[in-house]
Amino acid sequence: MGIVLRSTKFRPYPQFFVEPELQIKNINWLNYSYYMGFKPSEIPERTPNLSQLLPNELPLLVPYLHGKDGFRRTFEKLWWIIETPKGYKKSSQPYIGEVVKRLELLPGIEHRPGVRWVALNMHANQERLAKECQGDQIAPSWLAGPEILAALVQFPEWISYWDRTPFPSPNFGGYIYHQNNYKKEVLCVRVNDEHELGLNTNWSSVLCHNQSTPTIRLLESC
Repeated sequence: MGIVLRSTKFRPYPQFFVEPELQIKNINWLNYSYYMGFKPSEIPERTPNLSQLLPNELPLLVPYLHGKDGFRRTFEKLWWIIETPKGYKKSSQPYIGEVVKRLELLPGIEHRPGVRWVALNMHANQERLAKECQGDQIAPSWLAGPEILAALVQFPEWISYWDRTPFPSPNFGGYIYHQNNYKKEVLCVRVNDEHELGLNTNWSSVLCHNQSTPTIRLLESC
């Protein structure tokens, strides 16, 4: 079967968007093929209530893995599952395990295992310092982490829209990345030379143009 790359229905969503019905099928296939460990009852059978969406938000079905260090396992599993579209490749980055070890969740964010619908705003916090987003009183609960990787799994063609359209490349605002005893870096996704998907870090005090720090909200199923 494999991942469904694109929806066929017309909706006022980006061309790379995949319909909620197909996202459910994708997660069921991934759960079976990549041994994610979810019971069938944990995967929603119903699509979300799209009337809940705000401007610039897309519905996204996200798996949050069980087990010790579930948030790190989720990051690593989703990274390896990502399949890039034709003309792009994913950096091999053999040190991905070292990257994962350096990750912590932003204070205020809790990893809760399960499969849930969220509303993802890919455009949020454009041209804004990451540390400003992470310092907001109301932001931490809503800054995206694993949801960005889930979006890259569900919407593989998303990366082909970065930098040349209104879709900026994303920062992982929901994570803190440790390096040399510092916690001031933000993990971000980059397309090196525009055709390679990779992970990189930025000082949270450095403003990178055409980047965003996406946000999420929980959605209820119909």
